[in-house]
Amino acid sequence: MITTFDLNPLDMPTCLLAVVVVSVAGAVEPHGADEGTGGGRGGRGGRGGRGGRGDFGGGRGGRGGHSARMWHVSVDYRCANDDTAPSSAPVQAMNNLTIGDKLAVDGSPLQMDRQVYPPRPTPMPGLPDKVGKRTCRILVQEMINAIPILRQKQDKFATDYQKKLVSRIEIRDNDLGPVQVKLSERREVISVGLEYVDMVDTGLLQRYAEGKVEPTKEVDKQIKWVENALNMVISTALSRGSTALKPNKFFVTGRHDRLGVSFCAIRGYFYSSKEPRSRSGEIEARMKSIVGTGEAVGVQTFTLKGRDGQPDSKPTVEKYFKDTYNITAFNSKMPAINCGTDDKPSWYLPELLRILPYQFYKRRVPDSLTSDMLDIANHHTNPACPAIRIDARMLQIPATTLPYPKPLYRNGDVFMDKSNWNLASRIFLLTNQKAIIKIFVIVAPGGKCDVENLAFLDQLWKDFHKYSNTYATGTFSKVGGFISQDFASSLASATAVMDRAKASGANYVILLLGKKSIPAHPKFKDLADRKYGMHSSCIVYKDGGFSPQYWGNLMMKVNLKIGGINHTAAGVSDIVKDTLVLGADVTHPGPGSLLGTPSIAAIVGSVDHNGGKFLGSMRLQPRETACEDIKDVEGIAIERIKSWFENNKRQLPNNILYYRDGVGDTQYSQVKDDELPQIRSAFAKAIKAAILNTVAKFKLAAVVVAKRHHVRFMPQADDAAPNNGNCKPGTLVDQAVTSPYFQDFYLQSHNGLQGTARSAHYFMLVNEMGMTEQQLQAFTHKLCYTYVRATMGVSYAPSAYYADRLCERGRCYLRSFLAPALGSPLATSLKQVKLGYLNDAKTAREKKYKSSRKVVEQNGKKKEVWSKEEQQRKDIDEEEVEKKLKMETFQRAKMAFYGQSEERNPCNPKLGNAMFWM
Repeated sequence: MITTFDLNPLDMPTCLLAVVVVSVAGAVEPHGADEGTGGGRGGRGGRGGRGGRGDFGGGRGGRGGHSARMWHVSVDYRCANDDTAPSSAPVQAMNNLTIGDKLAVDGSPLQMDRQVYPPRPTPMPGLPDKVGKRTCRILVQEMINAIPILRQKQDKFATDYQKKLVSRIEIRDNDLGPVQVKLSERREVISVGLEYVDMVDTGLLQRYAEGKVEPTKEVDKQIKWVENALNMVISTALSRGSTALKPNKFFVTGRHDRLGVSFCAIRGYFYSSKEPRSRSGEIEARMKSIVGTGEAVGVQTFTLKGRDGQPDSKPTVEKYFKDTYNITAFNSKMPAINCGTDDKPSWYLPELLRILPYQFYKRRVPDSLTSDMLDIANHHTNPACPAIRIDARMLQIPATTLPYPKPLYRNGDVFMDKSNWNLASRIFLLTNQKAIIKIFVIVAPGGKCDVENLAFLDQLWKDFHKYSNTYATGTFSKVGGFISQDFASSLASATAVMDRAKASGANYVILLLGKKSIPAHPKFKDLADRKYGMHSSCIVYKDGGFSPQYWGNLMMKVNLKIGGINHTAAGVSDIVKDTLVLGADVTHPGPGSLLGTPSIAAIVGSVDHNGGKFLGSMRLQPRETACEDIKDVEGIAIERIKSWFENNKRQLPNNILYYRDGVGDTQYSQVKDDELPQIRSAFAKAIKAAILNTVAKFKLAAVVVAKRHHVRFMPQADDAAPNNGNCKPGTLVDQAVTSPYFQDFYLQSHNGLQGTARSAHYFMLVNEMGMTEQQLQAFTHKLCYTYVRATMGVSYAPSAYYADRLCERGRCYLRSFLAPALGSPLATSLKQVKLGYLNDAKTAREKKYKSSRKVVEQNGKKKEVWSKEEQQRKDIDEEEVEKKLKMETFQRAKMAFYGQSEERNPCNPKLGNAMFWM
């Protein structure tokens, strides 16, 4: 098995990639070259060994090939003048890949007997630079209709109607055009053609999984090409009987549930083909070629360089292994084995080496074996054997379960026999009992909330006061209240009520909602956080009052807002005491937001020795396609380092541990190359700002944490958690589906409340702290039980979780941009700005081109005909108007977010030393 096939139900509706093209040809390539200066490339043929490895300075030879039964699958985009296309042969239709009624596959083995060569990611020749997806689809379809072989064999190929086409049949050069296509809405004739693309070896997937290929950027790029091609192949079959909106995600239309008259719910699925990941075995990682033999191990000597100023020595091979590894030679008269080179030998004891089976024989086949060899080589591909075989069994992998961490409170630890615990009788780890909290209560009626029920309001306050005393969160007093009928619908009314609260001397405001209100909550938080600088809590009315558990949860939030720490977990302080733990995330505008609405980036940082208090910063940044990096990491990191410094006796941390959320596996290098240098720069500037000259160089560790992946783990019956059947909390997977080269693992710290629990995937980018994988796993698991407002383990590292929550708070500040009401003043104003830009551009074009337009008569009416230059100018003008509008929206968003000041943390400075967003 060289790859895995993930096919998982989606948590939310999404859809699939269109199609692709595969042409298949059987071939036998020459055997690998002998060893030489440049390193001969290992050829293909009978299952061979590695190609030759050259002398120092020569390139390493390629790997020996697979057997002659290996098929080569190429992606064909050929131009008419391209005569380099490979020969091809038909294969069984891909329609065998169908979806069964009981599909519940995760990580099922996808076995390949072929090599796939994915397309180059460049536009098809002839397609205009600026055309929409619909226009592209029409152009490609017209090309297909104009080429007989494509028109007649549409079940033999697939295309994404954008850039890619993959065929299972041979498409000859003279069958491909290019084709001239003319669209009614465009006056120019467009030439649409296909271009042949290079080949990529799918065997690279297996070698990568086995740890036999160095993971360079070029190798990673080739791996992605192969994965993309395999995904294209799979999507051909999956697209039948399904509908798609996004690549690799699809809905099976034959099975759905009605939701009223106009809606239905369709189960969504995700698929992807990737390299299987396993640990590099010691033997695999130390595979050597025997160059020759030397003298007996008791006689053969070599030069051993001295260390720490010691002179060089010349021990025998026998003595070296005894002194260094405490290994006694089996027979001192046996010859030493050289597995290095002639000029730089590496000597081994023969009994420590094992000759690997099935090595490629490079010499001429002995005459006595020639006849048998020809009989064996005369093998025809079984036509019943499909190109891809799917094993219906789920992939079984080893896993372990980490023990439950022990939560710590001021009055002791908690005995853990499950992933959650009771807050009753617990005393928060740190409280600010001297805090004087003056509360103003705002009531926003709605639902069953009876504003005339003064008894309820009186009991509400009594309970609040009672539980604040129980948990010793401070000294509270009520300074006023007000009933606002239109708090949710009117910003002016909400502002007037908050003015009243401020005038009363309140520093904490509570909003009691009669029912849940989406508009009221963000408006309330925005005013409290930024304009008035008051801590706030939002409570939704409930018949019969609130339970002790509810009040306990509320008091956890209250304690955080006034600077307290609720709890920690045993062992966390061992690392956190001298380590600044950072968490980072980015949230982007969704559908329905105004064009040009920026993304919000947030970074939080620890300030205590218990991992129980984090402070945060936010920034706006332009929304860029496929860009997840945080632009101003340096500026935010300086703020977080400064907070650590101020809260830790004016000392800087020895280490920084950076948990980064919201990054796909294709963007790891982007984070490593763009964000981590900014953290280093921030630390250097923090040293200068603190006027510290004796600070040692800090150590940086960076971990990407991902929750939005499609890997699911299902336990064996005996290992399932009670009630929900999920894997037990603490389930750890660091083999089989993880990288053979890098430090990564899957960890399920929480107990899934509903559905299949999803493990978090952690990938170590940098590890200057020298943490072992086991240390990082254990620390992260413990950290998940320190989440500040929960009495249970959470699903991923809390620092990244806090950054996510801070991003959500930032969205409250930009609600008018992210979710504008129909006909809102902001949306109307920006629409007028766009019209102004368009009119200005139109006026300029009229002035330049009107006199040169030709006038023709069509159906008895005169019509002006634009030149190609004018049409191109119009397209350019529309692009420029869009850019200007995005910039205008971005500038307005910055004004709304930051106010008149420079870019900074947008919340009121009065809240800066507390986790106000939690």
